[in-house]
Amino acid sequence: MEQNEQQIAILMSTDMDKAMPLLFNTYSAYLYAVCCRYISNDADASDVLQDSFIHVFRNGSKYQWRGKGSLLSWLTKIVVNLSLKHLEKEKKTQIVALDDSPDLENESPNLLHIPPEVLHALIRKLPTGYRLVLNLYAFEGCSHKEIATQLGITPQTSASQLHHAKHLLKELIIEYIEKNK
Repeated sequence: MEQNEQQIAILMSTDMDKAMPLLFNTYSAYLYAVCCRYISNDADASDVLQDSFIHVFRNGSKYQWRGKGSLLSWLTKIVVNLSLKHLEKEKKTQIVALDDSPDLENESPNLLHIPPEVLHALIRKLPTGYRLVLNLYAFEGCSHKEIATQLGITPQTSASQLHHAKHLLKELIIEYIEKNK
């Protein structure tokens, strides 16, 4: 994939028209999944993916390959940023108030019995604020300080949202396992 990625990056700088279908065919499924981690509505996720590719096609000739994984990282960053902008624009980014979630610390659901697509669907069921913080922290590797800056919240709120997201996700996983025994 590294050489393929490098070849696509070189093609982007020399002939974007030829690079466009390669970029789309190679990365669209993965990038759509990234959109869906942030945006629970499939139509909105598709719109954000389309906007992301438009951005890439307009700016791709300026991209400079920096080594293995750098193109995918650049594309993912664009998708995440446009997903966050979409949610902000739609005023859907609401940090969920703290609740009295049951303490699930001693329960350990067996993730081996959950298909990845089911886990993905369960994450999409989380309230928007929880889902955003969980994705930025767990999948994008952002610190609570970085998340706070991106979402306009405090680092403490980010940490709290992550804590509650984990607990709620654990509840959803346990519920799924119980229903499918």
